[in-house]
Amino acid sequence: MYRYEFLREKGRKMKKIIYTFVILIFIVGIVMNSGCQTIQSMVFGPKIEKVKPFGPIESTEAILQDKTNIKAELNKDKEEKNILVVTGLVVNIRKGPNTKFEVITQCKKGDEFEILEESGAWFKINLSDGMQGWIYSKLIIKK
Repeated sequence: MYRYEFLREKGRKMKKIIYTFVILIFIVGIVMNSGCQTIQSMVFGPKIEKVKPFGPIESTEAILQDKTNIKAELNKDKEEKNILVVTGLVVNIRKGPNTKFEVITQCKKGDEFEILEESGAWFKINLSDGMQGWIYSKLIIKK
């Protein structure tokens, strides 16, 4: 009997603590000028509003067709523009596809260029100033 009375008394104390805590949260909400809505959202979660449809629902086939068209356009862009990224620290860009040709400029690691042509182990690229040059394939990776 004593044990149960002890647990009952402990339960009463816990109820008082919980009630005090709830009242404290309510008062803090009022003091911070946020009102009861904040406490409601803390206890019950945010208020969810119904979403109204904004237009007719498209058929699944139409959605899949649009998705296919978008993928085709993206792949077309990738095929049209071959991009390379320089992996060497400092790389020479030459007038022709051989080390015998004159160096016209240099580029650094991470620079990106559009590939115009390929000749053996060399790629013809567009430079930022509108000129064209050749870069060795072992010093780049295709994107």
